[in-house]
Amino acid sequence: MSETKQHRLQVFLCHADEDKPKVRKLYKQLVSDGYDAWFDEEKLKPGADWKLKIDIAMRESHAIIICLSTASVQKEGYVNVEISNALDIAREKPEGTIFVIPVRLDECEVPYRFKNIQWTNLFTSGGYERVCDSLNERLRDVKKKESGNKSQDNIPSFLQWIVDNKKFDPKFTRQEQENKLKVDFFIWYLFTLGTAFFIYLLKTLENFFWPFFAPIYRGFTKLTRTYGGCKWLF
Repeated sequence: MSETKQHRLQVFLCHADEDKPKVRKLYKQLVSDGYDAWFDEEKLKPGADWKLKIDIAMRESHAIIICLSTASVQKEGYVNVEISNALDIAREKPEGTIFVIPVRLDECEVPYRFKNIQWTNLFTSGGYERVCDSLNERLRDVKKKESGNKSQDNIPSFLQWIVDNKKFDPKFTRQEQENKLKVDFFIWYLFTLGTAFFIYLLKTLENFFWPFFAPIYRGFTKLTRTYGGCKWLF
């Protein structure tokens, strides 16, 4: 659970009002373990548009825990809307992403809509630990994607790699760093080649134009030295 300390995973708790005591306990456990859990009782402020806030929270969450109980699976109301919304958001995620995590609070029947999603019992030994395992796997997935988006900007450059005695940064894979080094080396090689060609071109032009400008240069030098002006230039 220490994986959450550097990156707080946002977890939404979907539940029925009848299950608040059990969900409140789950919320406190998650917060204690470093997760950024969203529990309406704690997050909704008086006067807030609760439906809008819930919709936004579900959309921004990294994972949604669906708390199932005998009361919730038989109940009509907004909890079913939340469940449907959670499943709709899950369908937008890449295949294999852990997003919706159904947990049973008691010996209830798991609804058919969760037939393809693995669930666990929160009331049995090791149940909470299994939930955390899934959350931590989701956390690793989130961090991997975020690292991938920023890796090209953060991977040490070719010159930095040379300065660091050719040491690879442990925060990135060797393959990522080798790819970055190849690009940097190619750019550095083109720059060096271009600079060498530019110097050669200047040297060639100097040899070509020098016979024309030499008398003028000598005359100007003699004039300034004769009158003592601008001696520091020559």
